[in-house]
Amino acid sequence: MKYFHSQFDFNQIIDQEKPVLHLKSILKRGSCTGAYLFTGQEGIGKKTAAICFAKALVCHNPSPYACNACTSCQKIPHTFFSHPDISLYHDVYKPVAISRALLLKKIGFREEEFERVEGIYLEACRLLEEKEFLLNPINYKKGINIIDLFYLDPDIIFVEESGKCYVSAAQIEKNLDSLSKGDSYSYLLAKSLYTFTSGFYKQSFKIGKQENNEGRENIRGIVKEIYLKPSEGRRKVFIIDDAHKMTEEAADAFLKTLEEPPKDSIIILVTSKPEMLLPTIHSRCRKIKFQPVRRKSVSDFIANAKSISQEDAMLTSFLAQGSISKALEMDLEETLKKREEIINLLSSGYLRDIEKFFHFAREFSGEGEKDRKRKTGLTQLFIELMLTLVHDVILAKSGGNVDSILNFDKLAELRGLSRNFEYEQLENIFSILSRTSHLLSRNLDVRITIEALLAEIGGVKGMSKGKAP
Repeated sequence: MKYFHSQFDFNQIIDQEKPVLHLKSILKRGSCTGAYLFTGQEGIGKKTAAICFAKALVCHNPSPYACNACTSCQKIPHTFFSHPDISLYHDVYKPVAISRALLLKKIGFREEEFERVEGIYLEACRLLEEKEFLLNPINYKKGINIIDLFYLDPDIIFVEESGKCYVSAAQIEKNLDSLSKGDSYSYLLAKSLYTFTSGFYKQSFKIGKQENNEGRENIRGIVKEIYLKPSEGRRKVFIIDDAHKMTEEAADAFLKTLEEPPKDSIIILVTSKPEMLLPTIHSRCRKIKFQPVRRKSVSDFIANAKSISQEDAMLTSFLAQGSISKALEMDLEETLKKREEIINLLSSGYLRDIEKFFHFAREFSGEGEKDRKRKTGLTQLFIELMLTLVHDVILAKSGGNVDSILNFDKLAELRGLSRNFEYEQLENIFSILSRTSHLLSRNLDVRITIEALLAEIGGVKGMSKGKAP
C-alpha cells in the first residue's frame, strides 16, 4: 500500500483547473513577471500551487514544467521541503498540516514499519502535548493516511530582540532537554518529531503589532534575502503566505522591492483577503484567482485525511464552505456542539437582548483563554457559525434552493428561526458579521471586536432590548 505521492506537482491540486492552466501557460511561454498575487478563500490550494509553480521555475530541466527528476526537483517532494532557492514564509499562528506517513518517513522509518510504529508515534505526540510544546491535540485515531495538524508554541521557538524576531536554535535545544531525560522509545521519537516540525518555523514570521517595528524588521529580513543571488539555478522564488497579515509598516517596507524586483528573483504573495493589501501592492503584481473547492471533493479528501465517515465528511465540507484547510482544522464534534448553542440562542430571543447576548458571546469566544490562537479561533468560529446560520435562515425564509443551505441537517430548525426575523434584519446582521470577521483578520483585540459587533447588532431596527455592560 502506497501512503504518499512519489511526485509533487500541479496534478495534486484539487478543482483549480483554470488557475493551474494559467500558470502552466506562463511556464510554457516563458513569460514570467517579477511579482504575483494568488487570491481566493483560505485553504483551497493557493500555497500548494505557488510551491508547484516555484518548483518548475527552479527546475534544472524544465519541459517547461518541473521534471521531478533533477536534483532541484528532488528537494521538493511535498509542501514540507527545504530548498536553497525557494523561501516560503508563513504565519506561525497557523498549524502545520503534515501527512502522518510523511512524518514517519522523514524521521527515518521504512514504509513497511509504519503501522508497527504508529502507536509509538501517537504516544510521542501525547508527550509533546503534555510538555505544552504542542498546543493542539492531534487526531489520535489510527490511520497512516491521516493528516496531522501541528501547532507548536511560537513563544518558545522564537526569540525577540531589539524589535527583531528569529528562530532560536539554542531555545529549541533547551526545550529538548526535558525530552532527552526520558529513556523510552516514545521520548526519542518525540524529540525527533519536535526537531523536525520546529524546523518548518525557520521560514515563518510572527505578525507584527502596529505599535512596534516587529513586522517591518521581518519584511526587511525577507527583502535582504531577495537581493541575494540564486544558490543553484537561474532564479530564486519567495512565497509569502497570508500576505494580508503584514502590518502597514511592513507592507511599506516591501513596496520598493515589488516595484523593482531583481531580475533573478520572483515574489509570490498568497492571500485570502486581497482587500486588506495596499492598492499599490495590487498594481505591482500579476493576479491569479482561485475558486472554492467543490464540496464533494472536500468531502472525499477529508474522509481519508481524517479517517471519518462519509456522512461526517460531507457535513464538514459544507460547514467549511469549500475550504480544505478549514475542514482539516475543524473539530466536528465541538463545532456541532457550539452550533447547537447558537441555535438555542437564536430560538430563545437572546439576539434581541444585547446584555444576555454579550455574556453568551464573551463566554463562547474564550473569555480568559491565555492562548492567543485558541481565543481568536473560538471567536472566529462563533462569527463563522453565526454567518452560516444567518445565511441559511435567509434562504429558508425566501424558500430558496435547499441545496445551497450549509447546515442542511438543521432544515426544520432553520425554517422555524426564519419566522422570528424580518428580511432586512437578517441582511443587516449578515453584513455586520461579515465586517466583524474581516476585523478579526487584522489581529484586533477579541473583546473589543465582540463589543463592536454587539453594538452594531443592537443598532439594527427592532433588535435591541438592552445594553452591553
